[in-house]
Amino acid sequence: MCISGTDSQRPRGAALVVVMLVMAVLLLAGTAFLTISSTEDQIAHNQAASAHALLSAEAGLHRAIARLSADATYAGETGVPLGSGTASIGVSTAAQQVCLSKDLDVVASVAVRGGQAQSRIRATADQAIYPFRWSLFAANGPLILSSLDASASPRSGVDSYDSRLGPYDAVVNGGGRANVGARGSGVILANVDLLGGAAGEWVTSSPTAATHLGRAGETPVPLAEPSATWSDDPNVEAGGTLTLAPGTHYYTSLTLGNDARVLAASGPVTLYVRGNVEAGNNVVIGAEPGEKPLLVTNSGTGALSTFRTGEDFHLYGGLYGTNTNVVLGDRTIIHGSVIGRRISGPLSSWEDGPCCNQKAPTVHFDRAMTNRAVCTHSAFSIRRGTWREIFP
Repeated sequence: MCISGTDSQRPRGAALVVVMLVMAVLLLAGTAFLTISSTEDQIAHNQAASAHALLSAEAGLHRAIARLSADATYAGETGVPLGSGTASIGVSTAAQQVCLSKDLDVVASVAVRGGQAQSRIRATADQAIYPFRWSLFAANGPLILSSLDASASPRSGVDSYDSRLGPYDAVVNGGGRANVGARGSGVILANVDLLGGAAGEWVTSSPTAATHLGRAGETPVPLAEPSATWSDDPNVEAGGTLTLAPGTHYYTSLTLGNDARVLAASGPVTLYVRGNVEAGNNVVIGAEPGEKPLLVTNSGTGALSTFRTGEDFHLYGGLYGTNTNVVLGDRTIIHGSVIGRRISGPLSSWEDGPCCNQKAPTVHFDRAMTNRAVCTHSAFSIRRGTWREIFP
């Protein structure tokens, strides 16, 4: 019996087909795995480039702040090498900040296969707020620091004390002395110890001798009312606390009950008040150590306003109100400076107007100052320090 060779080769042919199919499947799987691996590698590179771009943008933001601290006229730059990428930094004047606050726009780029990864950060930078060159100045006089109770202890005083570092007497040219002055009706000092000088059309000092500084003719510059959305009076109740986020705030008026507190949360705060400020007893604005808020009260040319406090008022910071009559209660303590239209106590005995205190305010003109002005208004400039980011 004969067996055909053709029939005997059929199993081997079928096996070859199976092998080829298996090889094709393996080839496709390998290709798929290679493609997935390549894609995952690209994704990883893209993610790394994105992270580098974000870090470069943050580095560009800090670079801008550092440059502003060294030179307030810094206007930004392009093509700055930062790590594995570059950054372009834009600097412009902030629309609703005081004087030299800046808006920062940083775009960072990092090269990646097929293009670039980019990250953009926008922020507003401001400066730490410190007092003015004058400890007290009345733009339209008088400035009255008078204790009717001459036996009060400790005595009222105006000095260059820094509550963090202790009493000190800076050199005259360093801007550290606590000068007081008035334009118009002069300065009245009675039973007040003064470290520094007093300037006005006439000066009565008892028992402290005063030195005329030749600055009586200076005029604080009125500030135009900002174009902003003004909030109603927060009416902080007795024992309540108003905590202000970093930035600028606008109120039509400000009423603070007894034992109320106004605090700057974690950065520079500028507080505009269009109308009157009424504070009860034992009210505190600001904190030491901590941020020193700047109050700008009705400094335009419209109707007069009043900043009036009760007893034991504490202010840590600056008050600028060229059109505001400032009436400070007994035992007021100020760590900073006050510029107002008139500055006095609540008792009436001077030209039928507010005059004196049973115990006049104690003013500690804070040492934490810089000689660089923000607004270029000479002795009445708002003084600030290091730039820092306040809005992300």
